[in-house]
Amino acid sequence: MRFSAATALPLILPEARSGVVPIVEKLAYVNKASINVVRRVNSLELLKQMVSGGQAHTVLPKSAIMRELREGSLAVCPIVDPVLNQPVSIGATRDCKVPRLVERADMILRHTLSALVASDAWPATLLFEPDTI
Repeated sequence: MRFSAATALPLILPEARSGVVPIVEKLAYVNKASINVVRRVNSLELLKQMVSGGQAHTVLPKSAIMRELREGSLAVCPIVDPVLNQPVSIGATRDCKVPRLVERADMILRHTLSALVASDAWPATLLFEPDTI
């Protein structure tokens, strides 16, 4: 689905100004598109229930609705032209001297990201080699 068609649908979006919301809003601004937001909801679970009940549509990462996809209560339609992207980064000091706990957390994050991408649960391009973790 083209981005302009997706934003024309009646949408329920998360109330928080993080995650997918700023990405959608920025793309709408850059592409001079308006967003048809009929409701903003604080709870992701409530949002998904409202969408599955037919009250409106939403824009969420596929990873946020994996359970509903397996159950068949929601379906996905990828947004294209333009594609929504959400960069995820791990930061460190310039000299990279970090405590062992931070190193371990980095290893767990890389392993989890690699597994999600490998299973197609999270479409992404890794900027590191999975076998280096």
